[in-house]
This record gives sequence, C-alpha cells and structure tokens, in this order.
Amino acid sequence: MIKTLKEYISILENPVDIEAVASKLQFLPTTKKDLTYSPVRTKITQDNINRMPRLSFGRSGEEFMLQTVTADGHETQKAVAPGDVIVSGPSGEKYNIGGESKLLKNYPVDAGNGRRKPDTQTQRMVARYTGAEPVSFVASWGEAMILKPGDYLVREAEGKYYRIAAHEYNQTYNQPGR
Repeated sequence: MIKTLKEYISILENPVDIEAVASKLQFLPTTKKDLTYSPVRTKITQDNINRMPRLSFGRSGEEFMLQTVTADGHETQKAVAPGDVIVSGPSGEKYNIGGESKLLKNYPVDAGNGRRKPDTQTQRMVARYTGAEPVSFVASWGEAMILKPGDYLVREAEGKYYRIAAHEYNQTYNQPGR
C-alpha cells in the first residue's frame, strides 16, 4: 500500500520494464460483464465530467486532460479531444476510449430505442499482478500508471499494457479464463 505522496512520486519516477513484469505473469482471456451504459446528452467538459452518472457515456465538447481516479486513487491521465467518447464506470471512474467504434465494440449501451449489445465483444488478455510492491510503467498511451498488488495488467499488443485496478476489475469484468 502506498502511504505517502512522497512514496507515490518515487514509484512514478522510477518506472519498471513492464515486459519483465509481464513475463512472470499468466495472461488469460476475459470479457466485460453484461452491464448497460446509458448516454449523457450534454457534451462532456472538464467542468461537468464529475457529474456524469456511473455506467454512462458521452462525447467530449473540448480538449482537456482527463484524470482517471479509481477507488484506490489516481490511476493515470489521458488527453481528450473534442468528439472523444468518455465512459464512466461502475465506481464513477472516467476513461477516454477515443472513438465510437470502441464503444460499440466493447460496451452494451442504451441506444435510446432499446439496448444494443456489442456484436462481438473484444476479448482482453489479463493477468493478476502478484508482485509484493507497487510498480509504475508507461501505459500504451504514453502516460505513467501504477500497478499495485492484486491489480490486473491488460496486454493490448506486444509491448503495450495498461492497468485495471482490482476493485474496478471485479465490478466490470468476468474472472480471467472463464
């Protein structure tokens, strides 16, 4: 557990080779749970993003840096451009997923005239981080992330990873390998 801001900054400033960490983990396939995300009708801005309800999605109306905060604290940040799709997860954490195609591919959504399930949900390869200490690494979008014991590491492609905090993983995803 990270106890102080000084410890948090120290971990961020000393990223590990995530390939070395990943090589010690067993990656298994997983999919998202069958949750329904509802549309937010107003454009999402830095000023109103915290008013997004849980399990919702909307389009950005401006450029800003999105700070993703999970139940256990700051996760990462990612630039948002006008038109990007922002998703609010079960814990109220916010993610910039980019374009609409990723939304329709991965999230069951309330389309206003009924529920639309993904045609084929993208399967992710995940591994539970079993290390004893938190580590930081550079996520696939170029920003630092802290991986804590019990979190899940997602392998997008060779050399491209991101973290899902344990609490949010358990609310959003099925157990790996099932």
